Amino acid sequence: MKRHLTLAIATLLALSACATVSKDQHYRNMIDGSWIVAGNSSDYMPLPTREVFYPNGTYKFYAYSNASCSHVIASADMTWNVKNGVLISTVTYASEPDLGPVGNVMKDKIISITKTRMVLHSLDDGTTYARTRSTGCLAKPQESDGSRRD
Repeated sequence: MKRHLTLAIATLLALSACATVSKDQHYRNMIDGSWIVAGNSSDYMPLPTREVFYPNGTYKFYAYSNASCSHVIASADMTWNVKNGVLISTVTYASEPDLGPVGNVMKDKIISITKTRMVLHSLDDGTTYARTRSTGCLAKPQESDGSRRD
């Protein structure tokens, strides 16, 4: 009986670990692509920026001088991964000191993600913010996709 109980517990732990790995892989697949600050995000400012997540685990941040996204004024390169529902990004290059020192690690809990919207909660500073999938670089203020303001 004790052996069966031990086996049952081990099986449940293994299934739980597989579910987390599967959920993390789902998040990785959903994050892949280009995102901008949502117009109704708590951190919205009329500063044209774009974040691009690549499937190879690299990530690029761009700040632009205009909403046409034609002139980059600052950029950063990072690596990224998802572990236990947390997006972990590490700075590998920054054109401006304000973008963070090389080696800086940022951790954001993934609250929700769909094909068009991602809501994250920073484990570093406690803010919750939203991103919208886009090939542009600037959302309209208070842009609504039917979701609540984050």
